[in-house]
Amino acid sequence: MSKYKGSRGFAIAPQKDMRMLEKMSRKGWHIAGMSGLFYRLEKGESHEYIYDYNMEEEIEKGMLSLYESSGWELVYSQNGFQIFRAEKGTTPLFTDSESKVEVLEKQRKAFAIPALVFTLLFFISAYVMVTQGGTVSLVLTACLYCGSVFTVFPFFGLCNGIRKAKKEKKN
Repeated sequence: MSKYKGSRGFAIAPQKDMRMLEKMSRKGWHIAGMSGLFYRLEKGESHEYIYDYNMEEEIEKGMLSLYESSGWELVYSQNGFQIFRAEKGTTPLFTDSESKVEVLEKQRKAFAIPALVFTLLFFISAYVMVTQGGTVSLVLTACLYCGSVFTVFPFFGLCNGIRKAKKEKKN
């Protein structure tokens, strides 16, 4: 039996998603994959798993072995995002804020230029739509708006994640 639960967005609120997956596992629903922006959960035994994530374009076999030897199991991997789970009480996937910041900064750089380009094109297109009108302008503006949303929100979400990780580092 499967059910689907919406994601808040990997780059925007990954920690909230990880807490949601933990709560669902306690209820017997475990991640089995994703479909678009929805987690596909399969019914199983209730379990106190903890979840964490990594954002590497491609996870190296050596790093995966290190994670596994530390008690973490890879349960989902796609498009530069991996979700791991472990038994409650396992040492965190990232034990230092520095490595977490490094991973997040790499991802932020990947979103920076597309976010800027989509946003600029969106504003230019919106200006043309307002001054010239037309269906083509409207459709183009709507498409560019979507592109902006799917690049700008993750960019700022990653900025927020970096800020939080640096704050943790200071404490």
